[in-house]
Order: sequence, then structure tokens, then C-alpha cells
Amino acid sequence: MEELSITVSSAGESPGSSLTTGTIPIYSPTDTQDWSRCALYRKYKRRYQERGQDWNPNMPMGTVLDHAMKTWWQGVTISSPHDRDADAMDAGLSLLASSFQENPDYTLDELRVLFKKGLKVAIKGQTNQPGWEYWAEREKVVKISTSTRDPKAEGALVWKGQYVGTPDLITRDHRGLIVTDLKNSLYTNPIYLPKRLAEYDTNTQGWHYAYFVSLIYGEPVVEVRFQNIVMAPSVKNVVAVISITPERLNFWFADSVIKWSRMAQEGKTDVAPGNWENCYGKYGKCPFYMICHELDRDPEKIKVFFEERKES
Repeated sequence: MEELSITVSSAGESPGSSLTTGTIPIYSPTDTQDWSRCALYRKYKRRYQERGQDWNPNMPMGTVLDHAMKTWWQGVTISSPHDRDADAMDAGLSLLASSFQENPDYTLDELRVLFKKGLKVAIKGQTNQPGWEYWAEREKVVKISTSTRDPKAEGALVWKGQYVGTPDLITRDHRGLIVTDLKNSLYTNPIYLPKRLAEYDTNTQGWHYAYFVSLIYGEPVVEVRFQNIVMAPSVKNVVAVISITPERLNFWFADSVIKWSRMAQEGKTDVAPGNWENCYGKYGKCPFYMICHELDRDPEKIKVFFEERKES
């Protein structure tokens, strides 16, 4: 990974204005979160997947909804008459049909129904939970991203030549810049929603986007919002909003610098410590528990139950 010289702001200053950190690598929010959970988890997640796994529609459905979002917001920037809602619906359904694989949980028709319901509430919003129409009336589009990690892609954030993230949407109102990130869940038990929304307040991804968007655009990000579309057991649009302050942004970045430095050091030695306290974490048993505790991290034993990821 390329190493970069980046800066962090003091309280009350714009990001990047002072406190030079020296040369450190920048890691993505997902990488940082995975490492914080367990360095071995991050290592194995990047390398392995279980053999014979069925196609899981959760991530593809998120990609489909994300594609529909980009189509809808691109329509906001077009002056000629057109139906943004219909364009987004068509784009999403087309991608869903082309990416669908047979699986034991959902038929294509069932996913189509869920997608249509989810897209409707994403656009229209629900009681006390705004959607795209509400925001489009009050904000101007700055940047719409594409669903790719390509640093040359539209909407990608690049700092001194390195890809640092792709926020779904950047808009501006009278206060400053706003970053919107779309999340999707095929099923979430309603009792867990309040906890999930509260956790966004310290979510690495939100603060990562706030820092680098501010740095790259040269103006403050005043708000990061996570729009969560839950499709079952009942369709919901729930939005978590983080108000960004220079003091907290500075705190986040200083903490991240320490983490990134440790991650870089581990990368040089290929030694990743396990975090035993998270073998049974908030998401249940770690998917790589078997590698650590039953297969003794032996490559020959591992390849019986796991296969190398194609992208690794």
C-alpha cells in the first residue's frame, strides 16, 4: 500500500490544517473496522471463504438498491422531463435479474417484490423519516458515486493518489456539505433497530467520509447520514444522522492514525494477533473460528474447508 503524508486538524480548524502526522498508510473504513474487531479476522476475511456456500442475496440486493439510488439522483441533475422513479425502478430490476442466482431462501420474484417496496420508501420516505424526494428539494447535488473501488470512477475519493472511499452521495445545503450512505437489510428484527441506529454515531465509515470529503473539497462536512432500508418483516426507511464537529473529527483522525500505523506494521511482518474476546462477538460466532481454534491455522487443514477468494 502506498504511504502518504496526511494531516489532522486541531479543534476549531478545518481538517488537514495542522498537526502533521508524518508518513502513514490510509486504510478503508471496512479494513479498519475489521482490524478493530480482530486482526486475524481481517486477514482471513480478505483471503478465505467457506467451500460450497450458497449465493447470499443480501449483498447483491444492496448493490441493486445502490444502483437504483445512483440512477434516481442522476435524474435530479437532468433538466429535461423524465420519470426519476421509473428510471430507478427499471435500473434496479434489470440489475437484480442479471445478478440473481438460485438459492434456498428467496426466489427472483420474491426479491423483486422486496426491492420495489424498499425503493418506494427510500424515495418517498416514511413518517418522520425523510427520503430522497425531501432531500432533493432542499439540497444541491455535489457528487454521485458509482458502486466501485476504482479510484478513477465517478464519485471516488482520491487523496494524493490513493483511493480513500466512495460515499454514495454528497450534497450541499446552506450549512455546508452532507454525505449520505445507503444501507440495506433484507430482514432485521425491529427490536435491534434502535441499537443499530445509535451505533452509527461512532461508526468509522461516517467519520472517515466526513474527514476526507472535507479535506478534498476544502469545506466542512456538517452532517453524515445513514439511510437504512429494511425490507422485512415490514419495509422501513430509518435514517441515522451524525452531526460533525471539528473536535470530534480531530479525535477520530488521531485515533485512526494510531490504528493505521499498527495495521501497517503488522502488514510488514504478516503477524496478526487474534482477539479472543471477539470470537463470539455481536454478530455471533466468528466465521473463521474453525481456522483458529480447530484447524490450528494450518494451511493444509484450512484448504479442506475453505477456498481462496477469487479477488485475493
